[in-house]
Amino acid sequence: MSHRTAHGFPIAVAMLAYLGSSTTQAELIAIDFDESFYPNDDPFVFLTDQLEPDYGITFSLPDSERQLRWYEPTGAIFGGRLSVRDPFGANFTTDIRIDFTNAVNFVQLEGFDGSGGDTDVLNLRAYNELDQLVAHSTVIDLFGPTGAAISVLGENIYYVEFGVEANFSGLFYDNLVYNTVPAPASAAMLALGLLGCRRRKTV
Repeated sequence: MSHRTAHGFPIAVAMLAYLGSSTTQAELIAIDFDESFYPNDDPFVFLTDQLEPDYGITFSLPDSERQLRWYEPTGAIFGGRLSVRDPFGANFTTDIRIDFTNAVNFVQLEGFDGSGGDTDVLNLRAYNELDQLVAHSTVIDLFGPTGAAISVLGENIYYVEFGVEANFSGLFYDNLVYNTVPAPASAAMLALGLLGCRRRKTV
């Protein structure tokens, strides 16, 4: 299993051991939505599919009137993270969907609240290519500026949806981590290649 942009995100050692043993060509990818996403002329950046070429993911929202934006207000303790906002800048609880170009078996992200003054419920649901729910996780927390992590583990996850049940505004999100697995065709070709090598050795 290879690693890319690890950033030291908190992932349980036992979880890493499972991911490493589940596939020989997995890749653990972590994205810190830091200042590299900042365009220097607008603190609000609309994020849709521009991460697909480099990271193999695409964001979308069920509510087309709102946008997923990268947000870093000057001096804010919750800056440099993602949030769902309307054209006026309000922060909403609308669900966010992430589609993966290749199947994954682990997804983790962190939720943050600027004030942490109320308890929020964060849900993360994972689906396979048949739109069947394969994993679900819920975290109830104050979140606050230090944040709280939520994760799901399952086979052949093709997309996840996450969102918060809150009395007031939504959360900010950061530190997305996911573990890719080989596509079935790639795994089959690898197996055939190994079998061919073995047969040639035994002739």
